[in-house]
Amino acid sequence: MTAHQHGIGHDDLNRLMSNPADLEFTIELVKVEEPNEYQKESWQMNELEQVDRVHELKELGNAEYKSSNHEAASKMYAEAIGILERLMIKEKPQSEEWNDLNKMKIPLLSNYSQCMMAKGDFYAVIEHCTSVLKIEPGRSDSLRGYSMDYCR
Repeated sequence: MTAHQHGIGHDDLNRLMSNPADLEFTIELVKVEEPNEYQKESWQMNELEQVDRVHELKELGNAEYKSSNHEAASKMYAEAIGILERLMIKEKPQSEEWNDLNKMKIPLLSNYSQCMMAKGDFYAVIEHCTSVLKIEPGRSDSLRGYSMDYCR
């Protein structure tokens, strides 16, 4: 007895299986990359590669910020923060590893806030400076950014 002869328990699928047809696919080639050009997505990386990517994104973001390209810099910092947050989900909150990852977020959040300040997105500045202050209360650069935007 096979599923083809007796069905699989769903009428719509049984009708499809009783009269099989050839399938034809159309595939669109979007991009061709050389082996040395391929950049892994963060979900494809192991934890060490992800941490290395965070450092790389921070440096790239810093370079973009120095060139006054705040939009590109903010994207780099945001991606790095996202990677760290995904890594933190795997750790027990307040564990040593979790705290280390959380502290790595501080300069990224501060830099991201600077980009948002330059772009005039003051609510984002307040939100991210507040996040830094939750991690490290009394941090002077976040207090300054927070107070500058809160007064506007």
